[in-house]
Amino acid sequence: RVEVLNKLNSSNNIFLDVRSPEEYRGERVSPPGGFDHGAERKGRIPGAVHLFFRDLLNEDDTFISEKDLERKFAEVGITVDGGKEIVSYCRLSHRATLSWFAIKEILGIDKVRIYDGSWTEWGSIVGFPVEQG
Repeated sequence: RVEVLNKLNSSNNIFLDVRSPEEYRGERVSPPGGFDHGAERKGRIPGAVHLFFRDLLNEDDTFISEKDLERKFAEVGITVDGGKEIVSYCRLSHRATLSWFAIKEILGIDKVRIYDGSWTEWGSIVGFPVEQG
């Protein structure tokens, strides 16, 4: 978590939040439709870009085409030739693994990591910065 906090002040990183729009805006700490639990605070890592993980998938839960993945990621500033390290997170890190796979294995971008503690850890650490809205 300290490593992730240190990346916050670097322009060489992109934090990718793949949670639901409600979680990203700070309205919930867990996905809609269930009990709202998982972290002490609501919000997101400051400066994080948002791309809902469902937008990477077809209705049958297969990935959308490589071309469509490139377009979706480019819309939030993630490009094949971008050169920045991407740190993907969600609430528990399982949704983040989908974005990691799409970025690393389908688009071939090597500089991608998963923040394993994800929002449950970040949102529960006293003093760590949070954005909402």
